[in-house]
Amino acid sequence: MLDLLIPEHAYIFGLLQTDGHLRECSQNRSQLTIEINIRDKDIVDKIVGILPIKVNTFSRKRTTNFATATTIGFRICNFTFKEHIKSLGFPVGKKSHLIAEPLIDFSKLDYYRGIIDGDGSLGITKTGLPFVSLVTDSEPLKSSYCLLVKEICGVEPHPRRNKRDNVYNIAIYTENAQCLISKLYYENCFGLNRKIYKAQEALKWIRPKHMKKINFIRKRWTKEEDAFILSHSVEESATQLNRTNKSVSIRRYRLNPLVSHRRS
Repeated sequence: MLDLLIPEHAYIFGLLQTDGHLRECSQNRSQLTIEINIRDKDIVDKIVGILPIKVNTFSRKRTTNFATATTIGFRICNFTFKEHIKSLGFPVGKKSHLIAEPLIDFSKLDYYRGIIDGDGSLGITKTGLPFVSLVTDSEPLKSSYCLLVKEICGVEPHPRRNKRDNVYNIAIYTENAQCLISKLYYENCFGLNRKIYKAQEALKWIRPKHMKKINFIRKRWTKEEDAFILSHSVEESATQLNRTNKSVSIRRYRLNPLVSHRRS
């Protein structure tokens, strides 16, 4: 079965969590399915070559009012394998809000590369900056991924759910993105060829001399911090909360312009 300390297995589990679907039927029947765009056929071939159980591959065309798309994937109808991945923390049925790290020890970088290959994107933005982005509806995955970014890059994202889809879009840029990419997409790693190529492109970026370095991941204000700065001076707040006087002053003004004028 899957040994999540093996890099390839940890990656497969992460990819299956994002792009796969586990369905349970009557009489102990079950089906694990993954279906992706035909352009990523390489990863299907790689996974099928690794899994030590029978895998049924398939491909099909879907035609909509807008376009025709060809997909490829595989199905696993194996009760023992189903029980195995459930024991690792794989949810049954709709799972986008339930995805979380495995319940046992696992190869973290390889697992998260699978997560990014499934529900993330990376490369160079239209404005020429390297980036890594993960879109997720899962609160546990959001929290653990942000801790991973902090562990690797030294900065922790504080994302909020967007208003349109009510999901998290966790994006980091420039040197922070390159730092994360270099760890996740290390040399000869197992993954999508398309995203490995994009990772290599992003790592080639060099900051132009005229570009000022800015930390794109801002520290979010909490309710407790807001209450503190409204009842203390700018200097006291900056010292206590490890922020700059300018940051405190701007926040105080946004919360209550009158307080900003009364206290200094």
